[in-house]
Amino acid sequence: MHDEEYISVSELNNYIKTYLENNYFLQDVYVRGEISNFKLHQSGTLYFAIKDEKCAINVVMFRNYAVKLQTPLKDGDEVLIKGRISVYEARGTFSINATEVIFDSKGMLLIKFEELKKKLLAEGLFDEQFKKPLPKYPFKIGLITAPYGAAIQDMLRTIKNRWPIAQIYIFPTLVQGNEAKNDLVKNIQIADNYHLDVLICGRGGGSIEDLWPFNEEIVARAFYECKTPIISAVGHEIDISISDYVADARGLTPTDGAVKATPNISDVITKILDYKSKLIQSFKRYLDNLKTKIANYQNSYVLTNPTKIYENYRYKIDELESRLLGLIKELTHKYYLIIKDNSNNLNKSMNLVINDSHKKMSMLIGKLDALSPLKVLNRGYSFITYNKQIIKSVNDINIDDQIDLSLKDGNIKAKVISKETNRNG
Repeated sequence: MHDEEYISVSELNNYIKTYLENNYFLQDVYVRGEISNFKLHQSGTLYFAIKDEKCAINVVMFRNYAVKLQTPLKDGDEVLIKGRISVYEARGTFSINATEVIFDSKGMLLIKFEELKKKLLAEGLFDEQFKKPLPKYPFKIGLITAPYGAAIQDMLRTIKNRWPIAQIYIFPTLVQGNEAKNDLVKNIQIADNYHLDVLICGRGGGSIEDLWPFNEEIVARAFYECKTPIISAVGHEIDISISDYVADARGLTPTDGAVKATPNISDVITKILDYKSKLIQSFKRYLDNLKTKIANYQNSYVLTNPTKIYENYRYKIDELESRLLGLIKELTHKYYLIIKDNSNNLNKSMNLVINDSHKKMSMLIGKLDALSPLKVLNRGYSFITYNKQIIKSVNDINIDDQIDLSLKDGNIKAKVISKETNRNG
């Protein structure tokens, strides 16, 4: 190529700058991303990059725009940037000249959502074991929702169509805005004291910001602590809230929440009629069985021939009586012989004992007679007593004592007039 066909770097950068900065589609760009490498220049100009998972681009925000920010920027902030593409010709780099920076509330809320979800999951608030079963046939249903709008109308209509016998209690509640979380907690606690069969808490669809009260921790804990079975029915089917995880059941929409809370009365009536039919058939079969049994009893041998049954038993009784008398007679004779034999043996034993006792007694009487003082008296001896005490020594009595002398044929009373001690005594 000829030298004149080459252009300078400055010419190329100028061309790129002119092309990009005059491109209609790059005059107003809207970019979402995360701030990194944030720097605040002493002039008040902000320099940083905005990035996603794959790429990054530099951003410059001059002081006249930066002073309008209500919240300072920092690394890690999820933001929405409005600006235009600008080329720094001297270096051949391009960046976004930002005119407006908005915090990406949706991104921040999603982060908060995941953090709270992880926390409550670890605490066990989502566990199935803590979820209360919904009643099959609720008669008192509470609605915790805004008193206006499509959500409450859908729930009322659904309940009245499906289960018109239910009593409905409405607890008007803020479901959007900064105060909604406190109002939700208050009304859940109030409704829990009404002894209701089931509660439906929710609202219609909206943005994540609109639905955020149902992602607040205090609301989640109010759901968990509620003693009444509670259904979370928030937003549309694609909307998932923390309250959905904590509640005893989730309604994909407010209408679906009402469906989950109520049986279909037509289905219940059909089931009742089916039970009625089955009960009637069962009762008829029972009656038929009874009739068959009664007929069998009426034609039975017992009822048609009662005297024969009696005769058979009479024969058995007579036979048993004869056997019993024979057994008694046999036992009586047997025990008579045993008693007689034992009686003879007893008499023999008693006679032996008596004879032996007589012999022993005679021997004892002979010994006693030999030792009797009467035998001594028969030989001419006597014994002296004083005050019924036998006198063994002259020292046992005194002069003038009255003494008794016992002889073999009588007693003599005497008076001691003297006493002499034996010299050998």
